[in-house]
Amino acid sequence: MKKIIILSVLGLMISFTSCFDGVFEIYPTDQITGEKVFGSEDAAEAALIGVYSRFSPGWYKYYVIEVEVYGNKDFNPGEKQGGLYALYTTHILTPSSVSFKSYKRLWAVIIYANNFLKNIGITPFNDPARKEQAIAEARFLRALEYFYLVQLWGPIPLITENINYGEMYPPNSTLEALYTQMIDDLEYAVDKLPETAYKDQHARATKGAAQGILAKVLMTAPDNLKDIQKGVELCGEVMNNPQYSLLDNFDDLWDKENTYNSEQIFTAALSDQGSANGIDFSVYASHDYNPTRRFYDSFDRDSIVNGISYTDERRDATVYYNRISRELYDNKYRRAGIGTSPNHSNPNLYVLRLADIILLRAEGLNRLDYNGNKDEIVDLINIVRNRAGAVPASLTECYDSQSTALVIEEERHKELFFEFQEFFDLKRNNRLIDVLGKNGADLGLDEEYQTTWPIPESEINKNENLTQNPGY
Repeated sequence: MKKIIILSVLGLMISFTSCFDGVFEIYPTDQITGEKVFGSEDAAEAALIGVYSRFSPGWYKYYVIEVEVYGNKDFNPGEKQGGLYALYTTHILTPSSVSFKSYKRLWAVIIYANNFLKNIGITPFNDPARKEQAIAEARFLRALEYFYLVQLWGPIPLITENINYGEMYPPNSTLEALYTQMIDDLEYAVDKLPETAYKDQHARATKGAAQGILAKVLMTAPDNLKDIQKGVELCGEVMNNPQYSLLDNFDDLWDKENTYNSEQIFTAALSDQGSANGIDFSVYASHDYNPTRRFYDSFDRDSIVNGISYTDERRDATVYYNRISRELYDNKYRRAGIGTSPNHSNPNLYVLRLADIILLRAEGLNRLDYNGNKDEIVDLINIVRNRAGAVPASLTECYDSQSTALVIEEERHKELFFEFQEFFDLKRNNRLIDVLGKNGADLGLDEEYQTTWPIPESEINKNENLTQNPGY
């Protein structure tokens, strides 16, 4: 019976947004009332799953793949070179582009979350604390999607209500207002979310996930809201949480039988509804976007230091070398998809894992005070390197704040390659143009205005109050 209820409510939730072909189109709010969908605790829980369903890999992949390709210095464009440069040369997002789909899918999670938050108040819960947790889960997802949207599209509209979007033409908000809302949502989530996932459903938001994302938000926010010290402290709290620990072997992170593990903090979980929910392996990893030889050769291999040999196991875990074609491919999601459809890998996708948080703390400490923190910074880098088998970092390598920032940047590049972090890392540290422009990887990102993407033209045409980003 519970399964029938959940499927029925999901169907109702889907009808809220399935009929819009833009972002702010009319949907049938007069046909479904909150009382029908949120009249019981079971129904409300199913509605919350509906919010999560918009965050499954089948949706999440659109923008993270786009970000990985446009924001990673070590990709060869391959057959899709024209598409790779199109965003930065034509400045247009067409309805058929992945970027346009990304914009819509991020907004879909926010719309679902707003609907849930508007109606959850009428639901009777046996445990008031669980009701607060459910609200916190929706607010966490809303904040996370706004974080992606704002980093990619800048000062977009801020919408926190469930209203008839077809009758509303929201103007651009300010970055300050958007980040203030994210911080408020995430602080609520930190306070109300449980330490462990609800009912052991491991892809659900937890306090640790909220702490980690809040740390990134605070370290990325405009200067008047930026709080690197608090971000560093949040990273420390996650690291001190006994439920999180690095796996002994980096390679085990990509074992499909090890989907949920002690290093995972938050994932986009594969749905069993429909097909092609995971990474589109045929496009993303097989033919069109290949890691560079520079990246492959950058890992320590039988490097002798003080009589000790070091081999960084992340190279072969991350990059697959085809000895026949002599081409390089992704090896993380490639292996996770073996045994399924030949064109689609279907693992959960890491959104946040412990190694990310360890290196983020090192980055924050360096930004705060290199001289006062240099010993801990090197220790943090070495927690990650030692697990991989790489040559340990030292104060000789990390001799000042600038050199240390570059060491951490490269370490995150190696550790989190194919995990959709680099664009956001470079943006957080104001390094996008230096790394991806003509003096770096020459991927076409050469002007300051290009650090945000153009709002889809169809949305500008439908909403006279919406202003296009400068330069487009």
